[in-house]
Amino acid sequence: MLEIEKVLNAVPEDWLKLTTHRLDIYNEDKAKTEFLSEFVKTLSNASSLDFKDLPTAYDYIRLGHQLSCLAEYYLGKHLALPAERVIAFCSKTMSLLAFFRYARQYKKNVIVYYEKDDAKVLDVLSIAGFDEESFSKNYCYNVKFRSTGEMGYGKQPDDFLIRLSSLDLKRSLEAISDFDAAVYLLEGTGSVACVYADSDPAEKLASEIQHVRRRESVALTPADSYALLSQMVGKKIPYLPASVNDAQCINKAAAGHSGGSARVLIGSSGLSVQYAIFMGFVDKIKTEHPNSPIKFIVPTNCYGGTNDGARRIAAIDPLIDIIDLKVDSDDGFIEGLDTILKSLASENAASIVLAEIPSNPRVKVPDMGLLSDVLREGWERSQGKLLFTLDQTFCPDFPFLEKGGAFEGVATISYVSCSKFP
Repeated sequence: MLEIEKVLNAVPEDWLKLTTHRLDIYNEDKAKTEFLSEFVKTLSNASSLDFKDLPTAYDYIRLGHQLSCLAEYYLGKHLALPAERVIAFCSKTMSLLAFFRYARQYKKNVIVYYEKDDAKVLDVLSIAGFDEESFSKNYCYNVKFRSTGEMGYGKQPDDFLIRLSSLDLKRSLEAISDFDAAVYLLEGTGSVACVYADSDPAEKLASEIQHVRRRESVALTPADSYALLSQMVGKKIPYLPASVNDAQCINKAAAGHSGGSARVLIGSSGLSVQYAIFMGFVDKIKTEHPNSPIKFIVPTNCYGGTNDGARRIAAIDPLIDIIDLKVDSDDGFIEGLDTILKSLASENAASIVLAEIPSNPRVKVPDMGLLSDVLREGWERSQGKLLFTLDQTFCPDFPFLEKGGAFEGVATISYVSCSKFP
């Protein structure tokens, strides 16, 4: 614990402030491992610690950063687990969802065990839609929630057992032999996913959980990572929840940015918001039009995370298909979209269209008048089962959603990346 105190006293200010860190010393192939290796060397060799020139853990704070890596490293020591099997999320629920996705891919039945008197756990389980029925309908996950008092039967070969509890730093939290994984809820924002050594295979499972965080969520924030490390040495540095004024400032900026009048919803990153939009659309269609196939229309030159996020959802739901919208070279966005929407109308399909106009510098900006015509016609042919989503992170102060604007009469959601939008 003395070591953690020394580290906290030597934390560079940049580790708490920057969202993109020292790309000149970033090695993507090694990322977290290179950072931790050099960090350990610095601890053992230096009389006065100097961390400012250590290799960068990640290039992009949504994926992780120096302090989240250190939180995972020291929690791993506390839990008797290697650091790569400890993955901290900003979200309280996404750690569980990551394990559920893994189990679905490998045809396992998930059973989550929790203690009935754990208030933090009960708060998570009370979230709207966080239940067995919703997971089955919207995600195709096979999940059961059971209290620890209901344990007592032998584990079956296809079972994947998760222990869900609050993180208690005052007691040892070694792996429990009957469980494949654990999710620990933090005092403030966030949770920690832990992969136990007897999970088969542990390294692959840890990599899968890490990739969910990379494509659908966000790492534990620098401030919360710092608070967690402080609490490990008995210091009560509080977690830093967003204030009402912060939220009002963001709401005002986002509404002015898009010209929209609907309620602004705030997520932790652009990809986590995109994930929420996808899953909200899936829930709406499966509830209101249960027999309709669902199509994600994705331009082929979307950003990697945007494209991969859509495909990862479709990969585990037989009702969802990806339709590639070719927009490079001589392939026009509007012409291609019009052809696709006409074809889907004959299939009675519901569709969500992704657009990065003009956030993605590789995308040629189409004629907005023609695009709005194609979307309105598609909306009418689909009988309202169409959603247009627009990433306008790098197109500030253009009111795409204003009354009388280009997309009036079509269900449209505009979103901006919280980790880039100033």
